[in-house]
Formats: sequence, structure tokens, C-alpha cells
Amino acid sequence: MKKSHRSWLIFTSLVIQVALVMFLSVQLGLWLDNKYNHQEKIYTFGLVTVGMIIIIIGVYRQTKKFR
Repeated sequence: MKKSHRSWLIFTSLVIQVALVMFLSVQLGLWLDNKYNHQEKIYTFGLVTVGMIIIIIGVYRQTKKFR
């Protein structure tokens, strides 16, 4: 496979991974906050933070393979 096609596929998959992780972490956090009646959105903030860490690690690993 050509290098340009490979890089295009890698970065497209990264966009999908980022969107999916953020969507799931926000939705799970909102659900937990509603279930336990937290007005401060503690679970949402915590899960978004964990999601961001997962995204940073994933992007680092994928771009490391790209080099």
C-alpha cells in the first residue's frame, strides 16, 4: 500500500477513535451523574479526563507506528 494511503487511513481511524471515546465517556458520565443525582457532574468530569488520557496514549502509539 502506498505511504500516502496508509497515513490517510491511520489518521482517519484516529478521528473515529477520538470521537468514539469522547462520546462514550461523556454519555456514561452523564448517565452516572443522573443516576446518583450529582448536580456537580463529578462522574462526567472524571470520565472525560480518563477519556482524554486514553486518547493521548492512543494517538501517541498510532503516530509512533507511523514514523
